[in-house]
Amino acid sequence: MTSLGLRGFAAAAVMAGMIAPVMAQVPAPAPSSSPSEQHAPESDDAVVATVNGQPIMRSEVLEVISGLPPQYQQVPIEVLIPEMAQQIAAVRLVAEKAYEAGLQSDPEVQARIKEEERRVVGDVWLQRELDRRMSDQAFQEAFADYLANNPPQEQVKARHILVESEDKARELIEQLTNGAEFEDLANANTTDPSGKQVGGDLGWFAQGQMVPAFDEAAFELDAGEFTIEPVKTPFGWHVILVEERRIPPQPTLQEIKPQLHEQLVQTLVPQIMAEVKQGADIQMMDVKGEMPSSREAAPADLIFGTVVDKPESQQ
Repeated sequence: MTSLGLRGFAAAAVMAGMIAPVMAQVPAPAPSSSPSEQHAPESDDAVVATVNGQPIMRSEVLEVISGLPPQYQQVPIEVLIPEMAQQIAAVRLVAEKAYEAGLQSDPEVQARIKEEERRVVGDVWLQRELDRRMSDQAFQEAFADYLANNPPQEQVKARHILVESEDKARELIEQLTNGAEFEDLANANTTDPSGKQVGGDLGWFAQGQMVPAFDEAAFELDAGEFTIEPVKTPFGWHVILVEERRIPPQPTLQEIKPQLHEQLVQTLVPQIMAEVKQGADIQMMDVKGEMPSSREAAPADLIFGTVVDKPESQQ
């Protein structure tokens, strides 16, 4: 089957309710062997299906599921496992047909295996180099930078009543001054749909998270105070009550380690790529496959601001 044909098969599988990513994640079938020669499953694993006597392990199915798009991973696992086991079985049967036809020695197959080998070897090397550089010290330094660049911000816990007119807002302020309960007035009068059943509760927010006029008014209040003048925003007129103020503690290293990991990857990968290219003879051609003139840079060089010097013989 050609590369195009395999893509077409995968596309047809998707249209039929089969999940195409299985195609890329299922290993080639093992040579036929007797049950005694087959690898015994680990005690914490289980055989969820067999195809021509060969087991399909639960761990294999879960690995495939972990690579599916998020919307598929929302499907209950008891539904996904048998469905994905069916697809793994189908892919193995396709591969068996290919082996029976002797395609493992086909030049196209060998060329694609070589290309895949180059990609996998490169991926493994890059991942191991990243792991080597992601030391405890690297995380500690990234954490220190995070804390320095993200100082704790004061937050307020507030409620509001949103109305359409200034006069209505002033009327509500007068009722509050006379002892009315803010939550009761909010439930009865606010035009904010999200606040009608919760007494206008906005929860905690930091400065800069609300529209400027609202933000300024809220952070001028002490805990337990409400605005004595209506606050105008593009949404209407507000009466605001601040219930509490706090400065939350900064996160611990463990709490933001996944975030720091992503930041380190984004920093280290370009760094590693720059190192491996250093000293290499990389020459960029134009779209016609020709060397640009000595005074011209290829479009990519213009975009990224790097021009590769040519040997003197070509200048």
